[in-house]
Amino acid sequence: MSDPLWQDLESLGRDADVDQIGTTLLRHLGSSASDSRTAAALLSKLGNYTRAPQPVNVLDCLSQHGLENNLYIASAAITACRRRSEWAAALVVLERMVASHVELGTPVCNGVVTACGMGGEWAHALALLFQMASDRLELSTITYNAAVSACEKGGQWS
Repeated sequence: MSDPLWQDLESLGRDADVDQIGTTLLRHLGSSASDSRTAAALLSKLGNYTRAPQPVNVLDCLSQHGLENNLYIASAAITACRRRSEWAAALVVLERMVASHVELGTPVCNGVVTACGMGGEWAHALALLFQMASDRLELSTITYNAAVSACEKGGQWS
């Protein structure tokens, strides 16, 4: 890993606070940190760095610096959480996006169902599946497979 930004983020550790993250991001990215494309790329890549700050904390930091939540930011943050097997963080991101009135689609929700499944959190995965159906989102093969996988990993499928 030769990129100084990622070296600095990993040196902060998983539990870095929003101020530490902000200082690091501003030092490396300047005002472009709150640009939607830059932020989405940063959040998505964060999934590859498990020692770097948690995606939820980075999202909070970016929001404090003027980033507006949107579908791309939600997808990137949830992807990072899923890659890092942080199902609870994926649920937090989902809740924040809903509170920000971001219209979420099936792929983003599938990412959260998958993250829950990876953690064996079958009850959360099924609750989200039922919420998706209630919200009239399309339930895809990916949705069902992720829910079944969650049940299997949680010992609820035989």
